[in-house]
Amino acid sequence: MMNRANISDDTCLLLSQLLQKSPHLINLMLWIPRTKVTDCGLFNIASELPSLPLLSLQLGLGSNNITDLGIVSLSECLCRMPFSINEFELNLYKMMVSDRGICALTSALSEFSSLSELNLNLSKCPSVTDRSGEKLVELLSNITNIKDITLYLSNTG
Repeated sequence: MMNRANISDDTCLLLSQLLQKSPHLINLMLWIPRTKVTDCGLFNIASELPSLPLLSLQLGLGSNNITDLGIVSLSECLCRMPFSINEFELNLYKMMVSDRGICALTSALSEFSSLSELNLNLSKCPSVTDRSGEKLVELLSNITNIKDITLYLSNTG
């Protein structure tokens, strides 16, 4: 069994401070799997996103401590972004996220008219059901620029 890294919400706070000092950042790739990061740490990072002119956002979270609360906070921050993201990737592998979080996320993504790539991993999220699947299909059918879709949906709900 792999040990979890000692990365915690404190590191996320430091990362959010770094993002504050990066006003021209257009590509953000942040992978923090198997950590002690919670909803609070995700909120610290997400709250800085609306101040960035991001075109590409890739987040690999994979922490059992992140729940719907964190994903809803991320979604609310995405809705406040002044620019439309072209590429979005989110890895929620084995997270305690349910339909509530995924529905909030799909609602936020529907705001991005220029979204051309979507990569979403919901594998082994035990509380994700067909309701999330319906929202994802609805989202994808309304985005006209989409060119690349990767969805991982194994062993959900």
